[in-house]
Amino acid sequence: MVSGFPPPCCPPMTTAPACQGTPQPRRWSASWIWPRDYREPNLHLLFRKDFTLESVPDTGLLHIAVESAAQVILNGQTIARTSPNSYPHQHYYETFACRSALQPGVNRLAVVARYIGIPSSASIPKDPGLLAELLLGSQSIGTDATWTCLVLDAWRGKRRRSEWLNLDQLEIVDRRLLPAGFPYPTDMAKFKAPESLKWPGVRYTCVEPRPFPKTVTCGEARMHVVRAGTVTDHSAEYIETPPEAISVEDITEQPFTWDGQSSFTIPALPSGQAFAIQFKLDNYYSGRPELDVDGPAGAMIDLAWEEKFIDGKIDFRQRRTYTADRHILTAGKNHIVPEDWITGRVMQLTFRHVTAPLHVERFRYIREEYPLLQRLKFASSDPRLDRIIAISLQAVRRCMHDNMMDCPWRERRQWIGDVQRIALINHFAFGDRALVRGVLRQHIGMQDPTGRMWCCVPIWEEYPTQSMEWVRAVLEYGDASGETSLFTEVFPNIELLHRWFLRHRDQRGLLFINEPPIMNWMDNPYSRIRPWQFQVPFLGQNIRYLSFLDDMATCYTRVGRPADAQQMRDERRIIEGRIREHFTDAATGLLRDCPDEPGPPRTFSVMAHALAVSTGLYSVAEGGQLWDRFQAYAAQHPDDIIPTSPFGQYHVHQALARLGRHDAIMEDILSKWGHMVDSGAETSWEDFAGKSSHCHGWAGIPVVSLAGMVLGLEPHKAGKARRTNLGGVSWIEVELV
Repeated sequence: MVSGFPPPCCPPMTTAPACQGTPQPRRWSASWIWPRDYREPNLHLLFRKDFTLESVPDTGLLHIAVESAAQVILNGQTIARTSPNSYPHQHYYETFACRSALQPGVNRLAVVARYIGIPSSASIPKDPGLLAELLLGSQSIGTDATWTCLVLDAWRGKRRRSEWLNLDQLEIVDRRLLPAGFPYPTDMAKFKAPESLKWPGVRYTCVEPRPFPKTVTCGEARMHVVRAGTVTDHSAEYIETPPEAISVEDITEQPFTWDGQSSFTIPALPSGQAFAIQFKLDNYYSGRPELDVDGPAGAMIDLAWEEKFIDGKIDFRQRRTYTADRHILTAGKNHIVPEDWITGRVMQLTFRHVTAPLHVERFRYIREEYPLLQRLKFASSDPRLDRIIAISLQAVRRCMHDNMMDCPWRERRQWIGDVQRIALINHFAFGDRALVRGVLRQHIGMQDPTGRMWCCVPIWEEYPTQSMEWVRAVLEYGDASGETSLFTEVFPNIELLHRWFLRHRDQRGLLFINEPPIMNWMDNPYSRIRPWQFQVPFLGQNIRYLSFLDDMATCYTRVGRPADAQQMRDERRIIEGRIREHFTDAATGLLRDCPDEPGPPRTFSVMAHALAVSTGLYSVAEGGQLWDRFQAYAAQHPDDIIPTSPFGQYHVHQALARLGRHDAIMEDILSKWGHMVDSGAETSWEDFAGKSSHCHGWAGIPVVSLAGMVLGLEPHKAGKARRTNLGGVSWIEVELV
């Protein structure tokens, strides 16, 4: 049994929303509201509504949709935090219980709504708006022109955490600028009535109930102090970018002890000096730090988080991902909770402008996770292998949140190819259907009228092979869940995508897509031949297309169109012949990544040869011979070889499974993923060397490789299997419950 890692959220979610069929819109007794012409990025508004109850009703529910996210406070109690789930063709509303916060007499409702306003994380912004309805027994209170709102100027962050990775803005909040009595100001003079648009309004084409659970809190993470001391304060030089100040500040260590629970005090500091404390969590987590602070007005607390310390510090200059925020205190009590959840292994608090003693009454880190119930039980004779499975599952947990993401620390983007890998691991390990189904539906909105499907949320970016992975993921979802409504809903999109691919051939009949900003390479190491992606076809893309044609044949068979299915098989045979003709290297008998013509380098990729074997481009016997020739050549000519990341190594395991070389799969896992655990990893990495980000759910493929490819278990069935003497491991056992 996998052990030594944090348990799943307790209690696990046992009443997840049903994932059968398409969510239906509800009838709202409410209007979309927002002040007219307010839509700049990182805008925060306070909406207020007072209402009177003769008595507390038997039931109390809040339905709410907002672009982008909101915190709801009823009679001083936070009853809801919404998530920025916004996609091109749909928006979710969320439902929260509120009866426990109600009281007889006057009730005060406050909604702090944040409009992100730029593509970020799980949000593709549309027009801002708030739609909410309180159902209090037989009474309904909905958003309309009787509500009031106030534009808040306390949030001042305008810099992105990362430009290319499309994260949102830094949180820089000055609590001195919040209205007195916030969130229930006594002075309502500056509040105004918002513009009210009757349902369905113009903002969203479809507002659906959130089809998968909310994240849940999982208790406090343990953390300890790594080092602490004074720094020369550089905040005046980096007013809008606290991360840059933190990066250039070196800690002069001083004695500081903290037991992880007690309060502590930062003494008054001389001008130009700050105090920094570094913390390490006991594992790689997602969650929110919370601080209760009593200190002088104008004092600053910079909160930074990362996956690891670099040369003893948090230094953002290398990665250019600014995961650090600034909280400016008002006089007296301050309760600090970040707007968004954070992820990583280490944190740093830097206290600035401390003109009088600053007392931290409480500092803790509250874990947050998507609720999953683990169905996979893994055991082996090798503790190292047990840990490989553990870090794989831990990474998948971190990458399933309000979406299925590339990386929870650095990126949080939802790539179709990443979704396929994470979803497949999830089918084996957790059996969650709701999030997978919701995510696959979301990608419908990434398809344009020509059939072209953009593969990455929230920016428009496309790897055509990842669009192929979306079709594979839809079929795998149907196989794992046994339900057909998703496939029925998205089949027209699948067919439209296939027709788009049919229009892209070069003069040789090879698949060749010359439509920037498409990226025709398939894996990160492929960047070596990326400069030629719009000049020549790529081998890997053409071979992956063979599997896509197999999937299309399956799709047409399922909708009762056998003639179209046969046409897919015929097309596959034609493409097979053209691949062998134009990509075979005469001197080596291997497959070149680009055709033999001037320009592209003569390279041979691991992924393409693995795909050649796994897709059946050659018979099993011929595929085995090709793979052996490739391995021998790679050993002698490493400079000619394009390796794989863990993403591409999935196809290597598929190839070895087709060849019946299960020992080689085990040896590969122990070698490549073994390096991760030997280095102290708690989550599976983006690359085998550990030079990139340290948590990628799609890198957890050993779960699928061992449970499915080696032991032959199927994700839609309970079962148990055991193997002995496998790749140097005495025994392994997997059970799906």
